[in-house]
Amino acid sequence: MRPLPESEILIGFAEIGVVFAGFAGISIVLGRRNPSDWSDLDAARLRWMIWHSFASAGFALLPLLIHGLGLSEPRTWFIASGLFLAFHLWFQGYAIVATHRLYREGVEDRVPLPMMVIVFSSALGALASLAANLASTEPGFGLYFPGLMFTAAFAALMFLRTLSVLRQ
Repeated sequence: MRPLPESEILIGFAEIGVVFAGFAGISIVLGRRNPSDWSDLDAARLRWMIWHSFASAGFALLPLLIHGLGLSEPRTWFIASGLFLAFHLWFQGYAIVATHRLYREGVEDRVPLPMMVIVFSSALGALASLAANLASTEPGFGLYFPGLMFTAAFAALMFLRTLSVLRQ
């Protein structure tokens, strides 16, 4: 069995995910802030960054693992896309409920509307791309890639937000 042609790209995304997860730990230690001093929203953002960092790494390595079990490339991308889509659907639902709860409890720090539109539309694009891969007769990396891009970009956004919180 030959390796997936996209193996190097997938390993690169896994490395990016691990780097962001490491940055989360480093930023907490170097920021010398006790996590109990964080607002509920900032703590949620940190959790979301860590989840998306590990998701970037895990879902980048998942196709390599599945393909290593001897499955064909289309079957590999189909299974990986289904699992990735399930994660994104779960997370989007969780994030909506958690954010609504925080805002209902009076959190003052609101995300600017343009940023919300960009993140939400990017998430929908990633979800649509993964769903299209499931519906395709020949699933492949091309429709899996936007999911990886969104997950890594979301981790990066949450990392930047964490850095701004630590500077305060």
